[in-house]
Amino acid sequence: MGSFIPAYKLIAEIESRMEDCKLPNGKFPTTTNIVRYEELSCLRNYITSLQQEQSEVDLDKEIEMFVSVKGLRTRVYIVKAVAHYFYELGLNARKEETK
Repeated sequence: MGSFIPAYKLIAEIESRMEDCKLPNGKFPTTTNIVRYEELSCLRNYITSLQQEQSEVDLDKEIEMFVSVKGLRTRVYIVKAVAHYFYELGLNARKEETK
């Protein structure tokens, strides 16, 4: 599995490039710079919208379905405990990345 770039880093890079399109006084030197700025702005907005579209998942329901479909012979509560542990671990790691 490949590694992913955190969205906040990608957005920061896009915003930096957007600023590069402008002169220090905030004006655009050419029409090309305006077009580039608008394209980057659309890309930033799209990435932001993807972040907002992430819906909440009923983890317990998904685990029960997984155990059932896979025909696992195990106690569901054990699988739930492990899944919840790693889910929280992932959330905490994301929070640390954004600091």
